[in-house]
Amino acid sequence: LKARLTALMTVQQRLNELKRSANKNFYEIGELLHRVREQRLFESKGYGSFDSFLDREVNLGQQFCAQAVRIFETFQPAAASSLGFARLAAALRAIDDETTGTVASEAARGARSPIPPHKL
Repeated sequence: LKARLTALMTVQQRLNELKRSANKNFYEIGELLHRVREQRLFESKGYGSFDSFLDREVNLGQQFCAQAVRIFETFQPAAASSLGFARLAAALRAIDDETTGTVASEAARGARSPIPPHKL
């Protein structure tokens, strides 16, 4: 427990440094938050969920944090540095629209999708 709490405190300290320029440091913020979520470090401070940890400790907004984590999970660091947060967030929205929009529009016409929705 002590090691997990120390790891979380180190992450929080780094997040506080990066928050000043969040739009510039979004990729590293996403990497740190990904680590907190995957290793469940938030539990060492008594939080029952990652979202409640974000609300009380990070103060960057749920949407920004979620997008930063998804950008880290989806794109390479070079793409992040060259394209920037706004473009990558738009790319994520396009990916989401593409995976849900195609199936929804085909279903509205009564057509069956060749790819099951859970495989998209």
